[in-house]
Amino acid sequence: MYRFVSFTITIVCALALLSGGAFATDYYVATNGGDTNAGTLALPFATIQHAVDVMEPGDTCYIRGGSYHEEVDLSGVAGSSGKPVTFTNYNDEAVTLDGTYPITSSWTQHSGNIYKTTLGEDIWQLFVDGKHMTLARFPNALAFSDLMWDGDKARRMKDPAQSTNGHVVDDPTSGATATLAGAGVSFDGCVGVFNFGNYSTSAGIVSNHTAGTDSFDYGPPTIKYSSSNGYFFEGGVNAAELAMLDMAQEWAYDESTNTLYLWADDGLDPTGRTIAGKNQTYFFTGNPTTRNITIDGLDFFGTAFYFYSSDYISIQNCDLDYFSYSKRALGSTLSTLKSDPAFFEGTEDDRCKQITVHNCEFNYSSGTGLRAEYIDTASVTNNLFYQNGYACIAYNKRASATVFLMRCSDLLFRRNTIDTSGTGQAVKLGKRDDYPWISEYNYLTACGLQQSDGSAHYSYESEIEESVSRYNWFYGNSQRDFRYDGPNSQLRGVHANIYRNVAMDTGRKGDISQVREDWSADGYRLKGDFHEIYNNLGINPRSAMNVALDKGGNANTLTRNNAADTLTDAPIPGTDSNNFIGQNETKTLKDLLRDPDNMDFRPRADAVELIDQGTPVTCSVNGQTIDITTGYKGDAPDIGAYEYGDTEYWIPGRIVPQASMPVPPSGNQNVKLDADLMWLGGKDA
Repeated sequence: MYRFVSFTITIVCALALLSGGAFATDYYVATNGGDTNAGTLALPFATIQHAVDVMEPGDTCYIRGGSYHEEVDLSGVAGSSGKPVTFTNYNDEAVTLDGTYPITSSWTQHSGNIYKTTLGEDIWQLFVDGKHMTLARFPNALAFSDLMWDGDKARRMKDPAQSTNGHVVDDPTSGATATLAGAGVSFDGCVGVFNFGNYSTSAGIVSNHTAGTDSFDYGPPTIKYSSSNGYFFEGGVNAAELAMLDMAQEWAYDESTNTLYLWADDGLDPTGRTIAGKNQTYFFTGNPTTRNITIDGLDFFGTAFYFYSSDYISIQNCDLDYFSYSKRALGSTLSTLKSDPAFFEGTEDDRCKQITVHNCEFNYSSGTGLRAEYIDTASVTNNLFYQNGYACIAYNKRASATVFLMRCSDLLFRRNTIDTSGTGQAVKLGKRDDYPWISEYNYLTACGLQQSDGSAHYSYESEIEESVSRYNWFYGNSQRDFRYDGPNSQLRGVHANIYRNVAMDTGRKGDISQVREDWSADGYRLKGDFHEIYNNLGINPRSAMNVALDKGGNANTLTRNNAADTLTDAPIPGTDSNNFIGQNETKTLKDLLRDPDNMDFRPRADAVELIDQGTPVTCSVNGQTIDITTGYKGDAPDIGAYEYGDTEYWIPGRIVPQASMPVPPSGNQNVKLDADLMWLGGKDA
């Protein structure tokens, strides 16, 4: 009897485990599959959504190579700890999650090189043979070209003396060559993109413009208004949009008649070419019932993902191209904030928990690249953000950023590269609760090309408190490199830590190969108080490091072991020692460092102004002590970010499979004959 009872209990328990999903199931999806199939490798499903509908914790959906156009709803899909629901490519096959649909209707000639066809539904972005076409605009500038990133040559400028918020008088002496009056058409009904608020840009509808005149009205008024900066027109709802279609690779769309107009790159009839239009915002979406999801090794084209109050979401090894784009082709003046960027959004009462974005690419967006807000524990590591935010439109005066990670508890932003960004803030970080953020080993270059009064790396007020920024390179950015903003609490200060960063040649603008000689952007603009600022480099004879006297005053800040060509014009506030203050010296840092023009920021052997001239320093982060100068060579630490004689040379930025970030850079000329060849090792090397 005892043996019989025991055996029965064992069988029942085993059956219970099986029915409870103890064993994970692999499902397969393929472009030649069917949703009535079993979902096996031999008989795959046709759609990812069908796999979603049958998956349990620990299951994996393997997606075969090809292109998929779906809107996958992950509501109610919940893995568990150690058993995520996973979506990945099968056997490294190339999988594209496609937000476009093929346009196969016939074309007829409209006039000259412009052809037209009728669509069955609206689109707001266009591709021909996989190549991005530019929504017709004035002044002309192909999207994501060097010209478009030149904020002076690709836009018109307003006359600050005669213009007001809502009314523009064009300045015929500046901006793009083509003048407003010289265009010879009325732009009434077009969408204008107005960077009239320095770090704030918004869109409005043009009105009261007469062909051949140099003024117009727009509404609504811009969110923030100043006397500077430029504008362009893109899209709209009437004949003026078609009038802007005046060059190859441009297109326009009349949503009232569903008519698509195209001037192809060769100016010929586009019939027979592969043409696709964006008609989707997000491929994957999740809500508060979505948790423990992994998306791995999938490429997004013309689409992105959105998770609202979802928990334990991991996006890794994914490339997103042309994923964020406005609907100005349809006459919309809205930002892409709530419609297009890759987005994790929680609320004060229901935050997203444990968000991971690792080893992904975010390439070619008109708006924000990645946004995460109200997050408990976030990790954004080893990603590339390339050519993001050319329009910079924000929903409020502080919202525009390429990477917007705000109100995040326990945030790690590590080994990311941001290359070519329009927004005044390339990275905007802000903490929540008592968990500070860490930003380390990131490389930011050519940022802030379409706005002003910004900073490549930006945070403000209490969201900076106890943060750590270290081992970052800022090179050739248009605006400031690093900025703590205020005003700050007189009682708590900010208590931020910034050490061993490099900022060089701040003030690049327009032609991204050139540096503005008339711009004195600070490499570091550090407002507030109670900061610990150690062993940073600021290489820029015009302006390098400003430990600010305003917005907090820095009366209790510690500034030591820094080397800057200009270090605070007034006496440095707070406590300072062992700094190289360039304006008081006869040599510049380019005289004292081995080869900064080729990214070698170590002291020269004869740099007696730097070598052994520092002092040992530590900083305190949430009660933990970090030794900044441990392991120094010689009698004392060196001044600056690198130690003379050190056998290791840290290089920031994203790590890719092959060796990268060579020092000196590939193709550079005027490299010194005694240069050391250094590089960032390949991933997993």
